Amino acid sequence: MNGRIIPASHIEAQSGAIQNAKNIAQKKATATWRNGAFYGKILPKNFGLPPYHFRCKTEIAPVWIDEEVIDGKITKNTSPKAKDELFRHIDSMGYERVAKSDIYTHG
Repeated sequence: MNGRIIPASHIEAQSGAIQNAKNIAQKKATATWRNGAFYGKILPKNFGLPPYHFRCKTEIAPVWIDEEVIDGKITKNTSPKAKDELFRHIDSMGYERVAKSDIYTHG
């Protein structure tokens, strides 16, 4: 989940479900811990808010998503492409990918 961009509406819905739960069993059902990595595109309704596991130190932070035209293609990102970057975009899995130009031009 490191670097994953989760829509605020998903976090808000899960938070509301936790707050509206009537007992501890319902609270646990609305915020399950996973036993393995999550590679799916669509997050289940009961997954998204940390903690993800025992002793989890995950934090969530707000990001704002912008659109930018790069080489004639519209890309989504959290900040404009810097001078030292080849590209910066949010992929279909919800992760922001950044390729620095010095990595690809030396060698």
